[in-house]
Amino acid sequence: MELKAISKVETDDIFLPRFMRAKMQLLEPQLIGAFGEGDFIPAIMFSENNLSFYVSDDIDYKKMSIHMGIEETSDYYLKAQQKSKERLFYSMFDGNCYTAIKEEFSNRYLYNSSVEQGFGCFIETKNRKVIEIVTEKFDSGEEVDILFNSFDSVSYWLEQYYSINELPENHVIYLRIEEDLEKYYLADEVNNEEQEPVINVRKTENVIIWNITSQIYQKMGMAKTSSYERKLISELIDTLETSDLDVLDRIFYPEYKKKMTGLLLDDNGKLRVPTHGFQLLKISEYETNQLLDELGEYLKEQGYSYGAIPKKDNPQFCNKIVGFLYSILEKEANIFNKNQLLKFLIAQIETLLPVQLRGESSYNNDIALSVQEKDRFFEQLNENNRNSIATKFLLEYVVASPITGKKNIGMWEIERLLAICSLIIEWAHRSDYFKYNFVDTTINFLQSNRIGIKKKDFKNVNSAMLASRNLQLENSNLSISENRRYVERVEQLFESKLDGAFIEAFGYSYEEFNLVIGGLIDTHNNLEKIVWIEEEDELVHKIFNDLDKKISEIKIVSVLDSITLLEREKYLTPPKGFEKLDIFPWRFNRRLSFIRRPLIKYSNRYIFGVRNVIYAQKYLMRLIWGGRLKTNSQKMKDVMSKLRNILGDEFNDQVKNILGTYSDLQVIKGVSKIGKQRISDEKNNTLGDIDILAINQNHKKLFVIETKDFSFSRNPYKLAMEQEKVFTGDKAFLTKHLKRSDWIRKNLGCVIDSYGLEAGDWKVVTIFVVSEQLMTKDLLDTKGVKFISLKELNCNLFK
Repeated sequence: MELKAISKVETDDIFLPRFMRAKMQLLEPQLIGAFGEGDFIPAIMFSENNLSFYVSDDIDYKKMSIHMGIEETSDYYLKAQQKSKERLFYSMFDGNCYTAIKEEFSNRYLYNSSVEQGFGCFIETKNRKVIEIVTEKFDSGEEVDILFNSFDSVSYWLEQYYSINELPENHVIYLRIEEDLEKYYLADEVNNEEQEPVINVRKTENVIIWNITSQIYQKMGMAKTSSYERKLISELIDTLETSDLDVLDRIFYPEYKKKMTGLLLDDNGKLRVPTHGFQLLKISEYETNQLLDELGEYLKEQGYSYGAIPKKDNPQFCNKIVGFLYSILEKEANIFNKNQLLKFLIAQIETLLPVQLRGESSYNNDIALSVQEKDRFFEQLNENNRNSIATKFLLEYVVASPITGKKNIGMWEIERLLAICSLIIEWAHRSDYFKYNFVDTTINFLQSNRIGIKKKDFKNVNSAMLASRNLQLENSNLSISENRRYVERVEQLFESKLDGAFIEAFGYSYEEFNLVIGGLIDTHNNLEKIVWIEEEDELVHKIFNDLDKKISEIKIVSVLDSITLLEREKYLTPPKGFEKLDIFPWRFNRRLSFIRRPLIKYSNRYIFGVRNVIYAQKYLMRLIWGGRLKTNSQKMKDVMSKLRNILGDEFNDQVKNILGTYSDLQVIKGVSKIGKQRISDEKNNTLGDIDILAINQNHKKLFVIETKDFSFSRNPYKLAMEQEKVFTGDKAFLTKHLKRSDWIRKNLGCVIDSYGLEAGDWKVVTIFVVSEQLMTKDLLDTKGVKFISLKELNCNLFK
């Protein structure tokens, strides 16, 4: 009974071995040997305390006797019962019985068919009837993507509907792909179709068949509302009974709430196809606790006494911790077989990528569909990101280091290495928070041999980051206006300048880059294979032939080299032409990061996963679009500058157009002078244009608006750069914008005369409208200026 309860509650596959190891580290372990009588209560304590016996900041738990008496275990048994959501169902589809697992917040029971490879679930209706939904079997990643998206949408909405309505009898719904796979991934097939696509639903006896056509699949995925999902569900329900329009109105409100959250086509579609047959490992709380215990022992050996660390020493103290953890990484990673490590870590990252992309792109819809799960969605998103960053760091370390070990790697060892990498990044971040003065706190070395940090002192930073990230995710699927005039300007710029910029920056043209990366993707198009290993010469020759010899093998090697990570003398010694900032995993936009270089070359072989190659291609262009590519090429800098100007103009127009819909406002873009007077400082130096001047005559308010198309800052270094650019010094955006506002205040009479306004007591309001939420606005003095993201704009702000 006790072991069964533990098997239900604990998600860690090696919970019991970890429990026994931790118990043996106690001063007086009650029981030596295997799990047995008397261990259940200690196991509960270990579980409830994040896989540790750590009990207090004031006690070293390893040096005290822990006497565990018989306590109430009913809560743990209740938790086990709640997690035991398995039910046995009889399948009307194939006559077999299946064990299905109930979702936490719905009556949808999911199962994996052992007879056919496909998706299946049972939905229990309000009156306890059952709808079984099954898909045809799949043989490729593309089929998985189509069938899972369709299955997930249909089963979700039918569960919502029949949690309210009753169903007369049990039914089966069978989903199958109707057309050739490529049609589902070609946007032109749907974009050129003017008429409404037909939903192909038919009934045979008690089985309803939905033949998934490419047109309705793409319509569902690309629509901004749930209208096509509603039409499909209505058609399915009408084959069972007459659908209840009031219930449909209720479950599909508001209309932006949709289950299929964006269809990514062509190569993008491949990024969303999940891998199969690989178990993701995560950062273990147990291993983290073990490392924190080891850290405490190390600090005592270094002569640290219990008590407060002087604030001025905070960055140095954090760096000492990073150094200690890095020494463990060097010692422990270097004993393992390098080939094994590389293959495993690439498989881990390849498996994480579609999970992360799905989570980020669908967050807004997920919380709309299930508000009660918002915290869980966000927690899972952060855990995946933390896991991904630690895995990439570990991979970059293994690639760069001359590891000669022979030992086989296991799950336990991988999770410890990931925990080491995660703690290194965590303490390096803390060091930067102190270095750039974002946090003022006292670090304590506690009697328990742990490091005490007051979480409330990090509250402002954490809250600001959380608010910015939440807002970014919640609005990630809201539409942004498309302006053909700006698209044509970008196309013209790329056509005339991008090839030359690429040649100067990288030694090959933009066209050659896309050809080689496209050839690499096309020659390794089997998404069922997670990790590819190719001999260097054979890979180059394969791409050369695939491209019909349009590009030389020398040029192919040049492109591949620019996206490849190599072994070097030491991890901390950057190769020639690079700097240490290109190595540190807690910094973004690094030239030696795996996200930029998804190919690994080791022993004259390339090791890679195709999803991350696709992502790296798109990430490079994202850096160029954002003006963030680090380069010595003046031509590339010129392209990025011109591109940012175009995008800045478009952003100004977006803001102006939104404000223009507010009935009380008069909106003027690009104001450099009022009447005949130029906007200038006391020394008659021009202060530049006011991006947008908005006038509310009814409320006698003048809104002086600066628009900036910023990207989201994700770490302390980027925050420091954002602080300097926006807030600090005479050249900061805020300083210049405040001077423009002051000029308007001093020249109100001129403004009133020039725009024919009614005389009176006018108020000047200074506003920044930014493309994404600025975290630094919550950490610094904004001098009374409102910072508003584009997605937060509303008419009430201008009254």
